[in-house]
Amino acid sequence: MLKTAQHWKREGAAFEGICSGYLSSREQIDTVREIFELFTDEHSRPLRLVDPVMGDNGTLYGIFNKETAQSMTRLCEKADILTPNMTEAYCLLHEPFKNGPYDEKELKRVMKALSDFGPKIVILTGAYTDGKKIGAACYDRGKRRDGAGAFRPRAGQIPRHGGYFRGRDAGSDVKRQNGKGSLRRRRAVHRKVHRRNEKSMR
Repeated sequence: MLKTAQHWKREGAAFEGICSGYLSSREQIDTVREIFELFTDEHSRPLRLVDPVMGDNGTLYGIFNKETAQSMTRLCEKADILTPNMTEAYCLLHEPFKNGPYDEKELKRVMKALSDFGPKIVILTGAYTDGKKIGAACYDRGKRRDGAGAFRPRAGQIPRHGGYFRGRDAGSDVKRQNGKGSLRRRRAVHRKVHRRNEKSMR
């Protein structure tokens, strides 16, 4: 991965944004940090979006241990936009997982704490507040604002759809670089995909 990036650099390639998702080892995580720096100089600095994929529902995936989680924290420090779920958020803050629903005060606390160690914009997924809706919350340190929203979940699961959402989000963020707008766009896309998934299961 690093050799490919170094080749692009030698060829004079420049990027408006770099997005990372699931990384399966400490070495891969450290490589992405190197790539972030490789394409950053006095002339350009790509937008950096990090989705710190490490676990869900209060449990980290089997490959992640304390060492890899610490490496992921160091990568997140370099991000402009960070998009963890609640499991990953508490892990990055070295706090025990808390089951939802979450009140507004707790969501703001978690988002601000994550933003304080680097990312300007934090978008929490799975941040539901009433136990009946799928939610998301956003904090934008630069504009000193936050927001939240939710929609009622549809039946069924959508396996391995995270990469689709992440890629779509990254392109949108590069164009607009607006956290709250990103939150609205994410909710709209999730609604559409859930509706289509529901129809396909009939």
